[in-house]
Amino acid sequence: MRIVRMIAACMILAGAVAHAQDARSSDRGFLELEHVGAKGSYVLGLNEKSEVSNVKGFGGGAEARFALDEMFFVEIGGSYGKVTLDEKDPITKWNWEYWKRLYRNYIVLWLGSDSAYFDGRLITLRNISNEQLTAGRYTGKDSLYSVELHPRQYLNVYPFSISFGARYEVIDAVTVEGIVTGTVMPFERNLYLDESWSKRRRVDVGPDSGNYYYFNYGFRNYANPRRGTAFGLGGTVVATADVSDMFTLYASAHYTQFTAALRKDSYDILPMESILLLNAGIRIRY
Repeated sequence: MRIVRMIAACMILAGAVAHAQDARSSDRGFLELEHVGAKGSYVLGLNEKSEVSNVKGFGGGAEARFALDEMFFVEIGGSYGKVTLDEKDPITKWNWEYWKRLYRNYIVLWLGSDSAYFDGRLITLRNISNEQLTAGRYTGKDSLYSVELHPRQYLNVYPFSISFGARYEVIDAVTVEGIVTGTVMPFERNLYLDESWSKRRRVDVGPDSGNYYYFNYGFRNYANPRRGTAFGLGGTVVATADVSDMFTLYASAHYTQFTAALRKDSYDILPMESILLLNAGIRIRY
């Protein structure tokens, strides 16, 4: 929340300075459309929850701004982002019923027995954890099959926001803005098992007799997604440059802190407590 307070202070300061200057003449009406914009974003999860790391990805979005006066404005926006993440032993934490009741046993069946080789050592599969089973390649002791399993996670986010801000023209055609934003973010957290299988076959006749041929194949096995809606408060610092009478380029940094006060069940599914978006985009002025 310290970052939000700093951005709010910058916004108030920008408005105060702008009011102190001579206002530019304008015929723009109250809540008249000022611009629409589009942006691309780099998404970074902050304050990651226990045993979660590397929450990051990319996204994009659009916005529409409405003027209150020459200094202040309101803005609505929507965007989409997809981030990947790492987590220790996600298969166990997901409590995946299909895995627990059927699929783990199915893998053991295809490996031919309860024993398999891992790093040259013979392992009893029923005695190892899910984390160990998804940590490398296993080759069945009495089977033609070997398998390598890797759990992967990703998060689809769909934030919608409403903002209030102020601007200050630093020099002609260059402006800085401070914005306070409320965000509602529906999201979907996904887990899948990335499986790489290999089947080996020994040639018994012909010039290749005694050699092995390998057939490699892979697929993804998806768990049921977890969905929720997160609520947050944040702020944005923006720098803009007018490149023509119609177009403006801009870069911004946006921070949102999510809260458990609303929809705690959704907050608990999120892998992070806050998020940082680094944006670059273009605006079409009206």
